[in-house]
Amino acid sequence: MKKWKGWIIGTEEDRPLLKKLGITVTKSKSEIEGKVEFDVNEVTEEMLGKLDPYWGRLIWGLEEYI
Repeated sequence: MKKWKGWIIGTEEDRPLLKKLGITVTKSKSEIEGKVEFDVNEVTEEMLGKLDPYWGRLIWGLEEYI
């Protein structure tokens, strides 16, 4: 099974959405204009499929590691 890790940029209000999608935030840091960069790991193909419709609201950079 493939897995990805990296970052997702959104707002603090997006944190519950990520949790609902099964994505665990390992740490976060505030960015400009209310945006937050969430560090994530162990994003599965299923989670990535659920995340995909949110492109634009959320922006991500993930790399495959397994």
